[in-house]
Amino acid sequence: MADITRPTNTRWTAIALLLEPFALLLTPAVIITTLIFVIKNCIGFGLSYGSFDWYLSVGPVNQMGHYGGHSMGIVLARHPALFLP
Repeated sequence: MADITRPTNTRWTAIALLLEPFALLLTPAVIITTLIFVIKNCIGFGLSYGSFDWYLSVGPVNQMGHYGGHSMGIVLARHPALFLP
Protein backbone atom coordinates (compact mmCIF):
# COMPACT_ATOMS: atom_id res chain seq x y z
CA MET A 1 0.00 0.00 0.00
CA ALA A 2 1.33 3.42 -0.91
CA ASP A 3 2.02 6.07 1.70
CA ILE A 4 -0.39 8.94 1.02
CA THR A 5 1.54 11.45 3.15
CA ARG A 6 4.43 11.56 0.69
CA PRO A 7 3.42 12.68 -2.80
CA THR A 8 4.90 10.35 -5.37
CA ASN A 9 2.81 11.67 -8.20
CA THR A 10 4.74 14.18 -10.30
CA ARG A 11 1.71 16.41 -10.64
CA TRP A 12 1.43 16.87 -6.86
CA THR A 13 5.16 17.47 -6.61
CA ALA A 14 4.94 20.16 -9.28
CA ILE A 15 2.02 21.82 -7.51
CA ALA A 16 3.94 21.79 -4.22
CA LEU A 17 6.99 23.34 -5.91
CA LEU A 18 4.84 26.03 -7.51
CA LEU A 19 3.04 26.95 -4.29
CA GLU A 20 6.05 26.93 -1.97
CA PRO A 21 7.28 30.48 -2.84
CA PHE A 22 3.81 31.90 -2.14
CA ALA A 23 3.78 30.25 1.28
CA LEU A 24 7.13 31.88 2.02
CA LEU A 25 5.81 35.30 0.98
CA LEU A 26 3.12 35.34 3.67
CA THR A 27 5.29 36.81 6.38
CA PRO A 28 3.71 39.12 8.98
CA ALA A 29 5.32 42.18 7.33
CA VAL A 30 3.71 41.37 3.99
CA ILE A 31 0.32 40.79 5.60
CA ILE A 32 0.49 44.07 7.56
CA THR A 33 1.63 46.01 4.49
CA THR A 34 -1.19 44.54 2.42
CA LEU A 35 -3.69 45.44 5.13
CA ILE A 36 -2.41 49.03 5.23
CA PHE A 37 -2.70 49.35 1.44
CA VAL A 38 -6.24 47.94 1.46
CA ILE A 39 -7.31 50.41 4.16
CA LYS A 40 -5.62 53.30 2.31
CA ASN A 41 -7.34 52.40 -0.95
CA CYS A 42 -10.73 52.08 0.76
CA ILE A 43 -10.32 55.54 2.29
CA GLY A 44 -9.25 56.95 -1.09
CA PHE A 45 -12.22 55.38 -2.82
CA GLY A 46 -14.58 56.74 -0.17
CA LEU A 47 -13.20 60.26 -0.56
CA SER A 48 -13.36 60.09 -4.34
CA TYR A 49 -16.88 58.66 -4.35
CA GLY A 50 -18.05 61.15 -1.75
CA SER A 51 -16.67 64.15 -3.63
CA PHE A 52 -18.45 63.30 -6.87
CA ASP A 53 -21.50 65.44 -6.01
CA TRP A 54 -19.15 68.29 -5.13
CA TYR A 55 -17.43 67.82 -8.49
CA LEU A 56 -20.75 68.05 -10.31
CA SER A 57 -21.81 71.18 -8.43
CA VAL A 58 -18.60 73.30 -8.62
CA GLY A 59 -16.87 71.90 -11.70
CA PRO A 60 -13.44 70.35 -12.13
CA VAL A 61 -11.41 73.58 -12.16
CA ASN A 62 -12.77 74.83 -8.83
CA GLN A 63 -12.44 71.40 -7.26
CA MET A 64 -8.81 71.03 -8.30
CA GLY A 65 -8.16 74.58 -7.07
CA HIS A 66 -9.50 73.59 -3.65
CA TYR A 67 -7.41 70.42 -3.66
CA GLY A 68 -4.30 72.36 -4.65
CA GLY A 69 -4.91 75.05 -2.05
CA HIS A 70 -5.41 72.54 0.72
CA SER A 71 -2.36 70.55 -0.33
CA MET A 72 -0.20 73.66 -0.46
CA GLY A 73 -1.49 74.75 2.94
CA ILE A 74 -0.56 71.37 4.41
CA VAL A 75 2.94 71.56 2.89
CA LEU A 76 3.49 75.08 4.20
CA ALA A 77 2.15 74.13 7.64
CA ARG A 78 4.50 71.16 7.83
CA HIS A 79 7.57 73.11 6.76
CA PRO A 80 7.68 76.43 8.61
CA ALA A 81 11.28 76.93 7.44
CA LEU A 82 9.87 77.90 4.04
CA PHE A 83 8.63 81.12 5.61
CA LEU A 84 12.04 82.08 6.99
CA PRO A 85 14.38 84.27 4.91
